[in-house]
Amino acid sequence: MKFSPFNKPPLLAVQWNSRTVDYILARNQAGTLVVERINSLPREVEDGLQRPADLLAADLEGHSTGRARLLLGVPRCQVDVTYLDLPPAKDDELPELVNHQMAMAATDTGEDRILDFLPIDGPDDDIRRVCAVSIHPALAETMQQECKQLTSQLESLVFQPTATAQLFHRMTPQIEEPLLLVNLIDRDVDLMLCEQGTVHYTRGFVVSTDTQTEVAEQLAVEIRRTLAVALAESQVVSHIYLFGALSEHDLLVRHLTETLDLPVSLLDPFDTLPADHSPTIVDVGRFAPLLGMLQEAAFGQQSLDFAHPRETPQPASPWRKAIFYGTAAAILLSIVASWAYLEQQENAEQIADLKSRADKYQRQLRKVTSKRAIVDTVRQWQADDVTWLDELRDVSARFPRSSTASVRKMSLSSSGSGGVVDLKLQVSDPETITAMESGIRDRFHQVRSKRISATSGGGPFSWSFETLITLQRRDRADYVSAEPLSSAPTAPVEITSPNTP
Repeated sequence: MKFSPFNKPPLLAVQWNSRTVDYILARNQAGTLVVERINSLPREVEDGLQRPADLLAADLEGHSTGRARLLLGVPRCQVDVTYLDLPPAKDDELPELVNHQMAMAATDTGEDRILDFLPIDGPDDDIRRVCAVSIHPALAETMQQECKQLTSQLESLVFQPTATAQLFHRMTPQIEEPLLLVNLIDRDVDLMLCEQGTVHYTRGFVVSTDTQTEVAEQLAVEIRRTLAVALAESQVVSHIYLFGALSEHDLLVRHLTETLDLPVSLLDPFDTLPADHSPTIVDVGRFAPLLGMLQEAAFGQQSLDFAHPRETPQPASPWRKAIFYGTAAAILLSIVASWAYLEQQENAEQIADLKSRADKYQRQLRKVTSKRAIVDTVRQWQADDVTWLDELRDVSARFPRSSTASVRKMSLSSSGSGGVVDLKLQVSDPETITAMESGIRDRFHQVRSKRISATSGGGPFSWSFETLITLQRRDRADYVSAEPLSSAPTAPVEITSPNTP
């Protein structure tokens, strides 16, 4: 079966002992662990034992395992377990303390062994208790070389009891009291004293028979020894849990319950999977460590991994700190510079827009000012305008008869409130002057005569003078109301030029 390179690589969990090789090939699909293939392969042949890699390669033929994340389980019987009581320390200080303590405790557990550990107590406790687990480098190398036929690199080399305990805790997070967890894989038995998913104590042994009755008797003896250790640690175990199915371990459960006088419960490790993804197999208990490793790889991290043991954190390099702060300062300066540039660009755009609008308004203002000057001129002209035709008609109607007066010169001009008529006249006698002034003068006309003198040469008009008539501006209706009372026709005034003979 081919997998797209864009999909997540599959997970392949493997464990083996002297009799069988067990594996589970699974994928993490949308937060759900989906088992694609599972099997337990016998190793025994007539001429010895088959290599695990050969068995796996043959059984997984047609499945793409080159990119698989390989998880290899290490049983309890292949490692050394030591429990250490250390002084109060933080978690990042524990690796150095554990390595130092192990080096002083035994010469064969120093630098020539791969060491990892699992803290049991919290960092606030007065004594830090840890479970230190070590494996010989040669054994670890042999196991890794065995797997290179399946994939390029081993991802995790996991201690099986801690993976089994983590699986149990995921299945029953509501159980907080101390308990004893039992798991059988062929004749290999792992006993784990657990509390809230943490292994406080673990033992491993091999039973000498496959008969259920004898297995139950040997298992009961080892469980009593383990419970004695728990009692010495002030931990009272009130329940025993066994991975497996009732059809396979019915006799074993009944014998342990009667012998130990403690309740014994069976758990199916595949209950952690959705019902439609749970495989149908026999001897389900043997796959509990593999499911625990898969769960931790898919949704967390391995609690105890020889491929990535806990190490003392390296002290921070001063150069790294300087580079960090320098980079942070450079980023900050670039942000500030970018902000200033953008702000300047925005201000420049706003200034250009304001200038454009100011020029537009200035042009409009010049047009309005020009038009307003014309309007003001017209308005001023209208304010100073005199209806001259009506004024001349009105003055003519009030003027003396042509036989007694003659206009020699007339000029018209406008003033602020009306107009001015400047006349040079000749009359027959001075009384005509008085009569003319009286006939013209009213609330719209002011008359003032000057330079009255007798003319030489005789003729009908022997007197000359100048008259200045000041007109007050009025509306057309005022001309109508100001018509002379006399309806008798008036002879037109004779207007002559000074050069008329």
